Amino acid sequence: AASGSGSKGSKSGLLNDFISFLEGNFPSAGTKEQKEEDIILDSLLRDGSKQEVKEEFDDAKLLVKQLERKEFDLESELRAVVVEKESMDSSGKSKTYMEDMRLEEKMRELEARKEVV
Repeated sequence: AASGSGSKGSKSGLLNDFISFLEGNFPSAGTKEQKEEDIILDSLLRDGSKQEVKEEFDDAKLLVKQLERKEFDLESELRAVVVEKESMDSSGKSKTYMEDMRLEEKMRELEARKEVV
């Protein structure tokens, strides 16, 4: 969606890039790639220095914090859209089909992004 302010578009673009990165770099459990990831982790734990293992652990903790924050932000944004939609429905104001579709699309987008995170 190309609508919205410049900063929101930039945030959305960054998020979409990040989601693409995650989808491309973290395969599903049980796949061949997962087994390769296990081999890399085993190698790091077996042959890596304490410093290398600590750095990987720190990176993982940072990623978890970032994903938790992103999930919280998505939940907040989704609640705001739900409240906006409910207030439009209950206010009795006439809403356009496009406004309703925009809110529905935004809700589906946020729910899908939340699933990825």
